[in-house]
Amino acid sequence: MPCSAACVLQEMGLIPHSPFRNILIRYEYPERVAVPALMFGRKASMKLTAPRKIGALKIVASGVCLLALFVLVFAFCQNLLLSKVESKDFRVNAQTSYWHEYRSLEKNTVDVLYVGSSIVYCGVDPQLVYEQTGITSYAFGAGSVRYDQVYLALKEALKTQDPKYVMLEASAFRYQGPNEEPKYHRAVDEISLSLEKLQVIAENDWEGGVDIVNFAFPLLRYHDRWDQVDADDFHYALFGAYQTYQRGHAPAYNVTPIAIDFYKEKENWASYPRNYTYMDKIVQLCQDEGIELIIFKVPSRNWNYVQSAAMQEYADSKGVRFIDYTHDYDAIGLDENTDFVDAIGHLNQYGSEKFTSYMTQGLLSTFGLPDHRGEYTRWDDDLEAYKEVKASWKEHAAEMAVEDAEGQD
Repeated sequence: MPCSAACVLQEMGLIPHSPFRNILIRYEYPERVAVPALMFGRKASMKLTAPRKIGALKIVASGVCLLALFVLVFAFCQNLLLSKVESKDFRVNAQTSYWHEYRSLEKNTVDVLYVGSSIVYCGVDPQLVYEQTGITSYAFGAGSVRYDQVYLALKEALKTQDPKYVMLEASAFRYQGPNEEPKYHRAVDEISLSLEKLQVIAENDWEGGVDIVNFAFPLLRYHDRWDQVDADDFHYALFGAYQTYQRGHAPAYNVTPIAIDFYKEKENWASYPRNYTYMDKIVQLCQDEGIELIIFKVPSRNWNYVQSAAMQEYADSKGVRFIDYTHDYDAIGLDENTDFVDAIGHLNQYGSEKFTSYMTQGLLSTFGLPDHRGEYTRWDDDLEAYKEVKASWKEHAAEMAVEDAEGQD
């Protein structure tokens, strides 16, 4: 007979009292147990955790642990399989590495940000700017980006730095349609996940639509890379990207002779409408953050007077300066036979040093920014490391050129 029923019968006098009548284990209300203080001749009561509650807590705790383990394993696999754009030997622009480098910098130590397409990371050498003036700057570029991607990168960059100037490179303006999905991934996968990021991506009008889940969780996009995983992938998953020193720049010593015709006709050209939408957002973002925005154009082959005039019109409508350095081609001293890396017209290191020096001595010298040389030890040390790497790369490029020439004989 249950103890609670026995107690009722005892009180009714139908059965004798037990000497332990005060030990009442109530199955109906297991949270409370009345315990007699036999040694002191009085009753006492205490709360005990019921077996059911203990079991529930164990289940919850086990669930939390399993969820945490799943998140850790998922994050590791995603970092392992993520398609990376980085280089431990500094021979390519490393979009994975340059985010790692940028985020490792002390907060609010970057005074100028250059943002845009691959024309930026090839054409502007922030370390040369620092060497010549002590101005701290960083180049954020990604291949074939449109301004929606630039907007996302700029918002991400402003989370840790408070630059005085943002210089928006104009080359992305020339595109007449959306970026390709693989290149879009390459540009935004390193940007922190947010609702706005997913909203911006979802607006793309790709044929077949946008698989937004793949952008939210890149592991789903790259899950079939198992047979391509190498030591670099494990290094990234375990320790992060390789340390770099070039502040987003991609020094290249390859040479491709080209012919630039700034006045070539460009029939039926009109910029991609989303470019205007996100240029507006970039302008507004800089205004909100108290940052001066300047639009500029690095000399390249993929630009002409029609696009330049359209960008000038846009800049004027927003009250923003636009500087088209294509007009200063001769003043910069660029040589079509020696200063470009490919047929598209990206500057190689020879051309980049000419352009960067020209821009530094001209525009940047008017900014009134402080000289941080000798003040920022990290920047001083990284500059010396960058020089060493650049010298070894130049030597390597010369060796490759010799091998290529011998192979053609």
